Amino acid sequence: MTVSEGEDEYEYEEQEELLFLDLKGVVQSEITQEALNNFKLLGIHTPNPILQIGGLIFQGGFEPTVGTAVFFQEQPQSASTLPPLPVFAKRPKKMLQYAYKAHNMIQMKRIFVKPFKENSEAQLLGDD
Repeated sequence: MTVSEGEDEYEYEEQEELLFLDLKGVVQSEITQEALNNFKLLGIHTPNPILQIGGLIFQGGFEPTVGTAVFFQEQPQSASTLPPLPVFAKRPKKMLQYAYKAHNMIQMKRIFVKPFKENSEAQLLGDD
């Protein structure tokens, strides 16, 4: 058996899916753009995933969306060759284009981690 034959045996197909995250118990000003670019999501395939954005920690669960969550991406100004729509007096500052849709979401609630004294694990405390 050659190495290339062994690699075929363990191949898997990577699947990408967008999820809508609904964050509860946080003010938008508490989350910086830098923290959003460096978040950590643990246990995405478990019933209760955990999300860390900067110093904030969230725990949540999967929920079906009411309708469809739609994602848009900003269209570069140079890519927009269409004339402005008649309903606008002038061209909008940002042009958006449909990108993706999602039928699932994770509702995340802010939690606080309180360390135990030595030789113990951390305890998760809800916001209740």
